[in-house]
Amino acid sequence: MPLPESAADPAVGPVRRAKRYKRKPSTLLGRSVKTPSVPSLERALAILELLAGRRTGLALPEIAAELHLPKSSVHCLLITLERHRYLQRHDESGRYRFGAGLFGLIRAGAGARA
Repeated sequence: MPLPESAADPAVGPVRRAKRYKRKPSTLLGRSVKTPSVPSLERALAILELLAGRRTGLALPEIAAELHLPKSSVHCLLITLERHRYLQRHDESGRYRFGAGLFGLIRAGAGARA
């Protein structure tokens, strides 16, 4: 497949190829982990873990500040978790708490063990 004219033009410069994602192995639960984590999932789990310690829930700005994440990113994650019913947002206060979907998951997991 021939290169586009702009890529082959010496005035434009060489074609840059994306660098491979290189992340050093880390440890998880005391074992070496070679496969990198998914950042958005890590953030969503951090939100759930943060809310687990807050009985009254937290609002978007509080979650973003505590996790040191952009509000726009937190907002997208919260909307996704809310659409899947893992979180529910209180209309008046705007605070997020665990939702019915999360409790349903727990119930299903507990039932599978019985």
